Amino acid sequence: MLIAARDLSQGEAAAAEIRAGGGVASAVAADVSKAEDNLRMAQTAVERYGGIDVLCCNAGIFPAAKLFEMSEADWDQVLDVNLKGTFLSVQACLPALKARVKDVS
Repeated sequence: MLIAARDLSQGEAAAAEIRAGGGVASAVAADVSKAEDNLRMAQTAVERYGGIDVLCCNAGIFPAAKLFEMSEADWDQVLDVNLKGTFLSVQACLPALKARVKDVS
């Protein structure tokens, strides 16, 4: 399992917990709102694990501020992570996901 996190230390801590429970995991620093980070994340998954079987797009943010206190930039960041991040993650991983489906048949 590859964990992508903006804060690499948090991603590595989560991977360590998985390994402590007997799983296999590593981490990579990536901001899902950036296309180049998603491409690097997908490439890292393929390099480390030989492909991508499952993509879990669970990155999401919502500022602690009340809606009327949020700036347009705050809202843009919410959309960039929550919506664009899912699109970019799927787009970056799709070639490797498709390759795995071909391997199964």
